[in-house]
Amino acid sequence: MSADEVATGSTGGLPASPRCPFCDRIETRLVNPFGSQLSVATYWCDRCRTAFEHIKWAGSGSPSVP
Repeated sequence: MSADEVATGSTGGLPASPRCPFCDRIETRLVNPFGSQLSVATYWCDRCRTAFEHIKWAGSGSPSVP
């Protein structure tokens, strides 16, 4: 995620337009800062009209997978 994708203000540091995992476009918008779990946010893709969840990650880089 680049620095220009990080929103400030009302979204609490969540990405303004994360890339859609289905169509790979950035025409997305935040629907709910809390998805099915507290660790995810729900977004809507205006391009392919699909809801998806984005994992919140406060650390730098990718999380390590055991």
